[in-house]
Amino acid sequence: MSDPGPGDLQETLSRLEARLRRDVGDMVEVLAADVPVFVERAVRRAFERSERSDALDAEAVGALKRETRALGERLAGAIRAELSSLDRWILEGPLPEGGEDLDAHPEVRAVLDRVGAEARGLLEAHGYPEAALEAADLRYRLPAYFVA
Repeated sequence: MSDPGPGDLQETLSRLEARLRRDVGDMVEVLAADVPVFVERAVRRAFERSERSDALDAEAVGALKRETRALGERLAGAIRAELSSLDRWILEGPLPEGGEDLDAHPEVRAVLDRVGAEARGLLEAHGYPEAALEAADLRYRLPAYFVA
């Protein structure tokens, strides 16, 4: 059996890179589809669990709904923009401890942590107290069907 030549190695690397790009693209699309749903769910939890919601008139509730939708869409676009680059996914050195999912990936987790932070900011801007923010559980978690 002969050693693979440079052409064979290059072909193998090209196939692996194409597969990695496809897998990353698929993961990014799952995240981009899930983030708006998460934002709406988190804001709804805060809304339902806080007395602050009783003080909102119909116009304020409508504004909160519109801003929630807009935030989810903006964050989905940011996820696509920031995580579509293969460079964001490639780590130098060994995988972090517990690296079986994206929570252990520092580059990706930093982007995903902004989802909860921005949902928190939206709720704070609408006067929701800390207790409501804590009850809303604003840390973004990967969808249950997501396989990293």
